[in-house]
Amino acid sequence: IGKSVNRYDVLVLRDPCNLFASRYYFRSGMPQNAQRWMWNDAELWKNHALEFLGETGHLENRKVAISFNRWVDDPAYRAQVAGMLGLNFTDRGVNDVWHIGSTFDVKKFDGQANKMDTGGRWKHTARTPEFLDIFRDDRIIELSRQVFGATEAIDYIVQSLNNRS
Repeated sequence: IGKSVNRYDVLVLRDPCNLFASRYYFRSGMPQNAQRWMWNDAELWKNHALEFLGETGHLENRKVAISFNRWVDDPAYRAQVAGMLGLNFTDRGVNDVWHIGSTFDVKKFDGQANKMDTGGRWKHTARTPEFLDIFRDDRIIELSRQVFGATEAIDYIVQSLNNRS
């Protein structure tokens, strides 16, 4: 806000399997929020992934691309990101849950956020045809693997799609 010596564009990218599972669950469990966003906006995710990988250059300031998955799991990565932002690292608050809570867990794990299964959300929707249809787009699969590597989630989804064909 206002003039700053250093300006950063921060892009946080979560793997598509867990992102779309959380959004699907949010939409399904809280219908009053169904129109809040397009829960399955694969094009937007792909654009963010391309920017994350440096294949596009839409962000104007110093780009800091953060992997949500690594952020959650790796304190050394959080320290690295703090350094990229010119901040002193502290993990204070890392286990706090945002004020409105998690889609799946609400505030159940406040103070113990490290116990939330943020990497296993996809398991709740993996057999849902509407959810699986998002991943019929080979580019999402490809970009997910480029950013996050081979994951149990993406491998399961690809196998499920192959079995449905």
